[in-house]
Amino acid sequence: MSFGRPTTWWHKLATIFRRPQPPSQFVSSRLDTTAVIQTPRIFSAPFQVDNYLESDVVIVKDNHKLFKLSRPLLPGSVINLSKGHVTHDSLIGRLPGDAVVGNKGIRCRIEEPSLADYVRHSRRIVTPIYPDDAEKIVSKLDINAAPVPDEQGDGQCASFEILEAGTGHGALTMYLSRAVSAFNPPMTTLDADGYETWRDRRRAVIHTIDVSAKHSKHARKVVKEFRRGIYLHNVDFHVGSVSDWVTEYVQKSGGRPRLAHAFLDLPSPVDHLDVVSSALLPSGKLMIFAPSITTILECYRTIKMKQLDLYHSSTIEFGNNGATGGREWDLRQVIPRKSKPFTREVLAETGTQSEPEQHVGSRATDASNEPEDIPLEVASEEIAELSSSPEEVVKSESESREDLKWVCRPKVGDRINGGGFLGIFIKRNEHRE
Repeated sequence: MSFGRPTTWWHKLATIFRRPQPPSQFVSSRLDTTAVIQTPRIFSAPFQVDNYLESDVVIVKDNHKLFKLSRPLLPGSVINLSKGHVTHDSLIGRLPGDAVVGNKGIRCRIEEPSLADYVRHSRRIVTPIYPDDAEKIVSKLDINAAPVPDEQGDGQCASFEILEAGTGHGALTMYLSRAVSAFNPPMTTLDADGYETWRDRRRAVIHTIDVSAKHSKHARKVVKEFRRGIYLHNVDFHVGSVSDWVTEYVQKSGGRPRLAHAFLDLPSPVDHLDVVSSALLPSGKLMIFAPSITTILECYRTIKMKQLDLYHSSTIEFGNNGATGGREWDLRQVIPRKSKPFTREVLAETGTQSEPEQHVGSRATDASNEPEDIPLEVASEEIAELSSSPEEVVKSESESREDLKWVCRPKVGDRINGGGFLGIFIKRNEHRE
């Protein structure tokens, strides 16, 4: 065996078949680093702090691993700790990970806050959507943001727009902005005119609206102070009624729907379902965040009664006080076993079998009173066939409404107290299913 020649697979094959060997510069399966260096960068550079400047926000940790989120750094200000304080002047100009000493000799370390830490500990005037819940919501949108080269910014209108109704603290606003940030071209140092040009070239925009000007102003401040406003420029803040804004927004686009998704975190989301759903693109998701399951039920019922172009996808329960959640609920409308004759006929024609309901955490009930798994759409279609006019259809549906029952339960396990519920509805295509 010769130690002067590399024993690659090509040399072994050449020895076997007696073929001439390739030049010494044979092709390697490794990535050509020169090609990577010469390729123009289309990804925006990751956020990295060289040194802390005035108005930055930092985390200060002591020896006991207790940390505190600072206010924006300002000369002359201090961060009060459990023992003593640390001056902002001693932090300005430092690097992440540096150690500083407080006025009482306590050794502390400064770090860059993560988005989750910032949401949990930033100053609030309303309850935020906690990081675990916000990440779950964004993951359900299934956003696949592709990087956009700077040279492709041709001034076209934004093609991916999300509505967040109920800005609140601005926590979900930052998570949504982070999810779509790769859609937009990189932002460099621009003057006023250049910044407006960049805004017109954005490919993704988060429209967040709140009825309270105070809440909207505070949320904008919260977003701006995180990592020097890294997620601020993808967001447009609005103040006013959701329905009024959406109506005006659709009129500006010639009556065409433009929203890829919509998120409602409102006291009465049922009042805005018809307007918001009309602005959604086909297959767009309408998410409703509510503190109780009854609000999701009310929205479900309104969608059915108004025959909106939405269908229910899933309902998820979140944990309490920011705890991990995500349990899915079974939410549907059925007709009990003892119902009108046409219901039994529909069962026979469609071949639907009666399955007894499993009541969670309760004793068994009489099987004759248990609801059958008959979809509401099947019953509505049968009512339409037996009626000869739209007025009779409405009358028949109102008469049979007393026979409708709701299935509302966790799909697995016993019921626990939750911190909120997320109802997900999807926009149908132009032709109703």
